[in-house]
Amino acid sequence: MYIRILEAAIEEINLKGLKFTMSDLARELGVSKRTLYEHFSSKEEIVATIVSRILEEVAVKEEQIYHDTTLATVDKLKAILAIMPQKSVVVNPRFLEELKRYHPKEWKRITEYLDDEWNFVKQVLEEGIENGSIRLINVTLLIKMMNVLLRELLDHRFLLANQITTDEGIQSLIDTIMNGIVSENNK
Repeated sequence: MYIRILEAAIEEINLKGLKFTMSDLARELGVSKRTLYEHFSSKEEIVATIVSRILEEVAVKEEQIYHDTTLATVDKLKAILAIMPQKSVVVNPRFLEELKRYHPKEWKRITEYLDDEWNFVKQVLEEGIENGSIRLINVTLLIKMMNVLLRELLDHRFLLANQITTDEGIQSLIDTIMNGIVSENNK
């Protein structure tokens, strides 16, 4: 039931945003609110659990990619930067905006993760510099730039104003970082 509740909560978030109620969730599952409260003490706990699962999923995927010996360094970097949690609401800009507004503690957890969890990216960049697949760059500065850009791509207003999805923005970020801005004709 625990997993069913989380999955139904994600569906409710995708439909109604974070304004869903425990009553909405109970109705969706065809159970009583009491049943929900047997597994979660509050809606806030459900949201916190979803955020935890998103962050854990990203961390596991990063580690799997980093340790994948079949991938070249540049491919590892692209794959790590492109990680998006599956079956989750994190790619939904509305979710992120509402999380920031209505659940600031959980939003803070996401932003702290973005600030702190660049270890695999750093290691891949350093390995790439060492093996010659990435030119000599200031790794710390590049990570800072990527972090700032990624935060902008999580801004609901920015995405709407520019009519791009989070995924499109991240793919463009990866392309620009990996290929630069100078055309092949001018290299």
